Amino acid sequence: MIFHRDIFASPRGAALALALSGALAACDTGPELAQYDLAPSAWAVARGYPELLPVSYFDMTAITPVDTGNLAGRVAALRARMAALRGPVLSAPDRARLLAALARHTPR
Repeated sequence: MIFHRDIFASPRGAALALALSGALAACDTGPELAQYDLAPSAWAVARGYPELLPVSYFDMTAITPVDTGNLAGRVAALRARMAALRGPVLSAPDRARLLAALARHTPR
């Protein structure tokens, strides 16, 4: 990546430099982490790293494209579901029962 020589002179560049230095400082395993054993466990070492698969392994033809012809119908169905979810979750008797239970168990 090629940077312009004055990139760190601008306010945006100064923020970038600050963020980069903060990210580098976060990578430190200072004395506060010395009490922990950060070595991989025997279990993890025995199993090794997972095998990386090439992209050709995945069947990209199984992905079905979005049917844009029926987009309006899908939007209408989602809006109907959204409207149904806006209603009250509890019925009036259930709400009264739960509020009464909370009143009984609230410390005074």
